Formats: sequence, structure tokens, C-alpha cells
Amino acid sequence: MSYEIIPRTAIGLPATVTSSGPQAIRNIDAAARNRPVSAPFEYNYVIDQKDDSKIYEYAGWFQAAHSAGENSEAIGILLLNGTREAPTSMQIDKWRYLRDRYLIPNGVLRVNPDQRPHRQMPDAATSCPGSLILARWSEFLLPYQTTPTPIPPTPIPPTGGHVLLYKVVSGDSYWKICEKVTEDGKATNDRVAKIQQANGNKALQPGDYINIPGRVAV
Repeated sequence: MSYEIIPRTAIGLPATVTSSGPQAIRNIDAAARNRPVSAPFEYNYVIDQKDDSKIYEYAGWFQAAHSAGENSEAIGILLLNGTREAPTSMQIDKWRYLRDRYLIPNGVLRVNPDQRPHRQMPDAATSCPGSLILARWSEFLLPYQTTPTPIPPTPIPPTGGHVLLYKVVSGDSYWKICEKVTEDGKATNDRVAKIQQANGNKALQPGDYINIPGRVAV
């Protein structure tokens, strides 16, 4: 599926990031500003656990305040998870989409960026993000892929008689398939030729469905 980046203006934050006065994104920003050293716009993007298409812009392309000493060269993405909450598969997918379909194409991140949890930042290491997120960290690093819509097989109309669909498995050939689908377990040149013709003599790939025309039993 495709995801949408929600501009910070749509959730009540100002169009331009400044060093004071930004409205909170779910109280996170307010908490950051109330620290001894104020740090508004703490992250660039926020991904919550809702099963929807939304990824929230916080500081966006502006410099955020998530990792002191590295803010000028790093993008911070906040997962709205508690310390005992594992990431959802959709959160991981949104992370990949944000990186591969938005930040890299727009030049915000370089191709093949250095991705690391907060605890591995050189000058601002923390205990984040917790063991449950780290347990699935390798999944965050995989490329974003859209889920292809399965295309059902289109049976070739028979010239007469009965038609079966057979799912190709690894190691199959037309000859071996003919042996499997005939009642006597025998393949002949004529039988194999009929199956090939019914499928346009296409190359066989595991997982494909092919047509078995006519009454192939003796």
C-alpha cells in the first residue's frame, strides 16, 4: 500500500520551525520544551501504532533536536511505543516507505543511509528504543516493497472435454506433469504435446498454474 505524509500544519504546528513556541504533537513537544534545556521539534517524523496510512511530520526537513551533536546530519523518527510495546508490522512498513519513497528521493537522506537505534548515536546515546523494537530491527533495514496483487490464472478455453488446473512445483517439466495427471502415470509425446499447446508452450515457473486439457486418463 501507499502511505501519506501528514504536514505538521495539519496537526496544529506552525509552517516554519522556530526555536520557541511550537504547539505539541500529542504533548511530546510540550514535554521537550519543559526540560531544563528546551528542545522543541525533537524528532523529524512520528509513526504511531494505528492501522492507517498516516506518517506524521514533526520537524520534517528542518533540523530537529533528537540527538545533540548529530542533529545537523541525522533524521530522527519517533515510534509512539511504550517500553514494553513491540513495533507493529505496519510501523515497520511505514518506516521503510518514509525512507525509500520520500526521504531518499527528495535528497533528505542519501542512498543507503546509516540507520541505527538511538542507543548507537555517537554523541547522544540513550537506552532507546527498547528490547522489543531492537528484536525486529533487522526488518526496519529491509527495502520498502509494495505488495503485489495476485493475478489469477486465466484458463485457456478447451477445444472439448475436461480441463484441470495444475500448480507447478520446483523440478516440474511438462513430461513429469503429464505423468502426474494421467491415471496410468504414463507420459507420451502426444499427451505432453497437448498440454504444451494448451499453455502456449510457455516456460514453467514454480507457483504458476497451467491448463491440463481434455481427458488425459486412459
